[in-house]
Amino acid sequence: MKKLWILIFSVLVIISISGCIFDKISNGDLYSLQEKQINKIGYSIIKEYNKTSYVYSLLIDDLNNDENKEIIYTSLDDKQDNLIHILDASWDIKSTCLLGNSGNGREKIVLDDINDDGKKEIISAGSKYNSNLRYGYENYTLKIFDSNCTKLKEFTISKDIEETVGLYVTDIDNDGEKEIIIGIGKISIIKNNKIENLSYTASSLYVDDINDDNKKEILAGDNDIILVLDNEGKLLWKYSTKDWISEIYTGDIDSDGKKEIIVNSDGVYILSSEGNLIKKLDIETSGKIFISDLDGDGNNELVVGSYVYDSKINLKWKYDLQVGDVNIGDLDNDDKIELVIIAAEIIGTNVPSATIFVFDAAGDLLWNYKHDTWINSITLNDINNDGNKEIIIGGQSLIVFGKK
Repeated sequence: MKKLWILIFSVLVIISISGCIFDKISNGDLYSLQEKQINKIGYSIIKEYNKTSYVYSLLIDDLNNDENKEIIYTSLDDKQDNLIHILDASWDIKSTCLLGNSGNGREKIVLDDINDDGKKEIISAGSKYNSNLRYGYENYTLKIFDSNCTKLKEFTISKDIEETVGLYVTDIDNDGEKEIIIGIGKISIIKNNKIENLSYTASSLYVDDINDDNKKEILAGDNDIILVLDNEGKLLWKYSTKDWISEIYTGDIDSDGKKEIIVNSDGVYILSSEGNLIKKLDIETSGKIFISDLDGDGNNELVVGSYVYDSKINLKWKYDLQVGDVNIGDLDNDDKIELVIIAAEIIGTNVPSATIFVFDAAGDLLWNYKHDTWINSITLNDINNDGNKEIIIGGQSLIVFGKK
């Protein structure tokens, strides 16, 4: 009898431990998380800006190098003109750039001191809507503005194309001069004020030096194929997945000095820099990809949407969420990284609301906020220079969450 009780006790302990492990790996879904009203970081709304139409792309930076940060975002006006607004530190509109009549407003923005004048320029692209064309857009033009929205340069990339899937400003060939790489259906490189249109198409785009040759490669998702091109646009290798490629990212997951390529498609593919499959994760998730040492233990984690893996690509924890966007940063200055996730509530074809979740490196929920409409963009930044990062979202308005 004593042995029987010992056996039963051992089984119960194993079940208990297994339950804890299961809970750590799969902590719940949207609705179970929404029920938890948690605020361990003391965040609340500290600023809301309603003097705008719908906010799409959103960036925060010090454009003029004057220690005051500007808020840069895209929106559409009543005429469906695609605009870039710049708010100063007092939240007044400093200037407005006319990007084009694109009809969607979801254009990517890059801020970079492209002319080495000590101030950052605004680089983006827009087009004119034309319902008679195949894609509905024409005269797709990349424009470079200064912080006062004075147009410095303009390049017509294509006469019939849709929208930007990737935009990078970087010295791709290590010659001391920055190039612009843009994916808008076709991939184009702007170098020395000249446009070179490559023959490859892109549904997603990423630029990085993956083979440690001090020159950057162009990684493009061409529907279900990832293409890796050298800095001149020549094909180095390609790899076929089984579905449309939504996201590409590179980084050294296992700290062996070699970068891996992470591709989100019909699952998540982990490829070597030579194009060999290391591992495939049979998961379905969306949102950005990050590689970072979240918990400060010297080993990197891989973040894919609401899934977190260790440096050996074993699952640490996850949440079952319909992810809209992800960002990471040290919000509470504890030298550990928090994950900020926008999760959508989808009913049929409608998205009536979105919830912001903040998780610590171990996957524990720190804070949540249910928003009554969809959220297009999220960024983390110490917007008021108080030493703490705030969470800034863009949707029907601009909202800043932080410590009061």
